[in-house]
Amino acid sequence: MKLDPVRKARQEQVISTWENAGCVGTAECATGFGKTITAILAIQKLRRQKADMSVLVIVPTLFLQTQWQERLEHFGIDDTTVLVINTAVKMHHFVDMLVLDEIHQYTAEVFGQIFDRVSYAHILGLTATLREDDPRTELINENAPVVATVTMKEALDAGWVAPF
Repeated sequence: MKLDPVRKARQEQVISTWENAGCVGTAECATGFGKTITAILAIQKLRRQKADMSVLVIVPTLFLQTQWQERLEHFGIDDTTVLVINTAVKMHHFVDMLVLDEIHQYTAEVFGQIFDRVSYAHILGLTATLREDDPRTELINENAPVVATVTMKEALDAGWVAPF
């Protein structure tokens, strides 16, 4: 998979903003921008600093679990666990980095327990659709507030997504 250099530069800018926030926060980026690749680049960057860093990726569906595992393998990243939220929330985890794909889905009573079930040093939430008017969003704001945003307009203007 060849990465578009302009998009990759923007993804690295998102990572830099997240790092400046103490490696704690959420990237709210338009669908099609490449949130998964952004997270993979962040994992690679942190692993260059700490090779044995443990990483847990939480996803909402089996489909996304498979997609993440394939992408991680493609980029040569091993020793990374990818779990579906309904399994992950049933146990306690201790990791260096927690990635919450589709973080907006983890605000419900049961799935919101993931913030208490995982002990982590770094957290990266990924979403395209965070609703500020939803009172449950406060759980995200407390644990991984939005630190970087790529709007649909920006993604369209840059040609990263097709107009629809």
